Amino acid sequence: MVDLWSFLTLSVLGHSVIAASGNCDIKPLSLRRSNVSVSDDIAVSNGVELGVGTPNQIFALIPSTSLNNTRLRNKAECGDPADPGCVAYSGGVWDNTKSSTFSSSLQARWNGSLPDIGANAYFNDVLDCSTTASIPGLPIVNGPGGLDGTSQAGLPLGSNSSLLSAMVKANLAPSKAFGYWVGDQTTYTPADGKLVIGGYDSSRVEPGSNHSFPIASVTDQMPCPLQVNVTQITFGIGVDEQSLFGQDGGSFTTCIEPSTNVFVFPPKAALILRTITNSNSTPSTTTFWSQRNSTATSQLRITLDGGYSTTFYPEDYIQPHREVDKSGHLYVYDDSVGNLNIVDNADDDAANVLPQLGLHWLKKNYLIVDYEKNEFQVARALQGPATAAENLVPLCTPTTDPQNTTDSLFSTHQGTIGSGSSSSATKSINTSAIAGGVVGGAAGLALIGCLLFWLQKHRRRLRSNGSSYSQQPKRMLSPEITLRTELPASSRFELAQPPPPLPEKDGTGPRHELVHDNKMR
Repeated sequence: MVDLWSFLTLSVLGHSVIAASGNCDIKPLSLRRSNVSVSDDIAVSNGVELGVGTPNQIFALIPSTSLNNTRLRNKAECGDPADPGCVAYSGGVWDNTKSSTFSSSLQARWNGSLPDIGANAYFNDVLDCSTTASIPGLPIVNGPGGLDGTSQAGLPLGSNSSLLSAMVKANLAPSKAFGYWVGDQTTYTPADGKLVIGGYDSSRVEPGSNHSFPIASVTDQMPCPLQVNVTQITFGIGVDEQSLFGQDGGSFTTCIEPSTNVFVFPPKAALILRTITNSNSTPSTTTFWSQRNSTATSQLRITLDGGYSTTFYPEDYIQPHREVDKSGHLYVYDDSVGNLNIVDNADDDAANVLPQLGLHWLKKNYLIVDYEKNEFQVARALQGPATAAENLVPLCTPTTDPQNTTDSLFSTHQGTIGSGSSSSATKSINTSAIAGGVVGGAAGLALIGCLLFWLQKHRRRLRSNGSSYSQQPKRMLSPEITLRTELPASSRFELAQPPPPLPEKDGTGPRHELVHDNKMR
């Protein structure tokens, strides 16, 4: 009778119970962002280390929410022989002649997601995340990565990411949700970052500091799924703190884009900053530069919709003048001048400027994205080198009980995009969902009670006829009732058999140098 009760419970309450027990049993996949040797221990770049092809060619990929396909740079773009500085700047370069599992493809026959802007060649090959995590036949493109056209290889975290879908289908992660702390790429306090697929690392999150926002629609004007309203920007300290919005105030919508190296504000804000700091961009860069002593104590404060505010001290956003040497290593060239890592677009047309919060903003904020729930969350990041063991919290939908699967860290605030508010709509949706759940649950229990009453009555009748019912429920529990979650039939990925184990690396692994960067940082 116990087996029959389980069968009836699954049948009546069942669809969400079965779905939640499938890939949700898989642990989140943790990928470190660090300095990586991407060219025979010569060129060093900062990113998520992944191996592509057979044997592996090593890349340092920069996560990007504006990309939907894994993007690599081609070796031809760095010359022959390849220039180490170019290789480091690119996060590694791809040579298809060195991979025995490379398969070129026509765009029309390619099994990736919708083509990203700037892609110029399409192919498939093996991708290795670790010694045990591998994806055969992953769709890959050649072309620059990132929303700002950066040349570094890109790891796609967009809403239609072919990599996230392939990871879930290959049972490497429980879901396409992810948590990300970019790490610290500043000169004097470097720390490795971490990308968690299918969950987040709660050891990096300040409890109770979260704020939620809806996933936005991607358009030509705003080509990013993570959008927020900036309601205030101030620069300075104490009585000298000034608003970059001027006396008229206002707000603007910006992208949160992990691959962007700098702050991009509207031209009006940049013009006010130019006046305050008396600084300009240099001919070879697009960001503000100034004497470090003139901005030594200036704080940058950015406030988002709903009052979520982040304060950046000089060491958080001002970098000394750095250059890349012939071996692709970054070094301090001049410590007396500072790069504010804020784009000087004061003379540009506002219609042609896409505001962005990137790497330096994410240094102080932890990002959690769940496309299936149509929301993302930001929280204050616990910075610095890891002082506690990682605590990976899975994020997997659908779930049996939404009330219990929302972590206490992420259950308080709501944000909005544009001028309207989503709080009343959210409350209405939640009220309807609760009412529906109560009614559905009551109906289900009533149905179960009726079935049990009928079964007990039928069981007495069978016993009176000398028959035994006790063995029949085992035959009713068909092996077709499984606890697996399959991808929808529309998925375009056909994964081949796993490749042979990764070859062992020579030497002691990547050297930790100063993080590779371009001059804009």
